[in-house]
Amino acid sequence: RFLDIACGDAGASAATLRTTTIGNYVGIDLSEASLRLAARELDVLPCPVELRCSDFVHAMAKWSEPVDVIWIGMSLHHLSSEGKARLMRNVRRALGGMGLFVIWEPALFEGEDRAAWLARFSLLRDE
Repeated sequence: RFLDIACGDAGASAATLRTTTIGNYVGIDLSEASLRLAARELDVLPCPVELRCSDFVHAMAKWSEPVDVIWIGMSLHHLSSEGKARLMRNVRRALGGMGLFVIWEPALFEGEDRAAWLARFSLLRDE
């Protein structure tokens, strides 16, 4: 079972997961418009797909279903340090201490300033 936190249009997840033996996909996003796009993108998956319109912080605070993999990309940085820690505790609980938590977030290299990071990151956008 794959949980996509703040899934957006789920394009990257759909492209990555479509050739896997995934058993179930759940996506959470606050935007109904994004979830409509995600439904189209995820149509290629060989499993049941469930999309939930919710704030991911609140959804994870009350999450009670078993999950094997949780993915969050480009959303964790919106939370305070305390909020990140709380979300990670909720993720750990949802994974039962046995699953995989995958995070992709913008980060500065040591000694890199924001302007340099923005320049480096903009080169990756097309990829």
